[in-house]
Amino acid sequence: HLQSIVSCLVHLYPQLGYSYNTKIAYLTSLLQVTVVNNVEEEPPLVIDCPIEPLFMTIGPTSIAMGMNNRVWFTELSNQNKQFTERSYISTVTDIGLNSTYSSVLSNNGIELHQIMPSSVSLLGVRDEEYKQPEGRRFPDEGQSDSITCQVLTSEFLIYGTEDGNIVYFTLEDWQFVNEYKHVVGISKLYSDPSCTRLVFVDEKSDAFLYNPINDMIIQLPEYPVSAIGLLWDQWPLDKYVFIVFDKERIYTYVYYRDTIEGPQCVYIESTELPFGYKPLLLYNGDVSCLNLTGKIKYLRLKSHNYNDDQDLLEENLKISFKKSATLHRLKDAWSYATAIDKVDMWNELSTIA
Repeated sequence: HLQSIVSCLVHLYPQLGYSYNTKIAYLTSLLQVTVVNNVEEEPPLVIDCPIEPLFMTIGPTSIAMGMNNRVWFTELSNQNKQFTERSYISTVTDIGLNSTYSSVLSNNGIELHQIMPSSVSLLGVRDEEYKQPEGRRFPDEGQSDSITCQVLTSEFLIYGTEDGNIVYFTLEDWQFVNEYKHVVGISKLYSDPSCTRLVFVDEKSDAFLYNPINDMIIQLPEYPVSAIGLLWDQWPLDKYVFIVFDKERIYTYVYYRDTIEGPQCVYIESTELPFGYKPLLLYNGDVSCLNLTGKIKYLRLKSHNYNDDQDLLEENLKISFKKSATLHRLKDAWSYATAIDKVDMWNELSTIA
């Protein structure tokens, strides 16, 4: 009986996991984080933690972990690098990482600073001619607009505020370049890898896809009020596909940039999420999830689950045609239309293409 109690205590460590591109970092013991990249088939990297982390995030070249108002940073390397520790004015609620900077959200403000203390020079420019700024704090002194959420990309710091502003700050020119004003406060931001599309959720739990180039927004249809996260597909050919998830289901969406009616965002269908699964990465319709025992499990989306066999019953061919066409996988859709060879299939394909 005592042995079973001890076993339960060991397995109930925090369910911590985060992804960057195709890398996944997740807690494998109270003092150990494992980084995997199964898409690129890289060997796992095990990192010993200086503390029992309550939160963490991963970037292209480094990882951050922490508790309360303290954060430890280290490089992603097979050698045991030293951690750089920093303290902030209040409890940390979110961290962003790119190759040079970290953005830390705490006390309704963001502290943007270099991950490592030394300055990093631009390629081909001498140190005395240019050094990247060490950092700054947002919002500017005297501004009362509280920051509620943020995203740090390779090119921009993007943040949302309580007053409904979405602000883009460019890291290259070190200045504000775009601002969008929404009718109510912003609660969450999810940028795609290219930074050309952003999904934001407002304080009324409505979600919108935002294009910063022309300030166009599209409301996401059938967005679940129970949603707790969103992942963009990291497979380059599915760059317009993303999923929204709550604790029970995953909802697949696709963005159509060019249609007869203009840009559209379409809800496809939902997939049941096994109990305790936390989605971390979406790649080509496969979702990498962290389960309650700290293991990575894989789940195939129903929206992507179609048979590539052409020797099927016509009914199954039509289902596969519909799914591939909806995902804008036109080569697959063409194959199914050829196998079915009916006028209505060709007409539908022509309207999608």
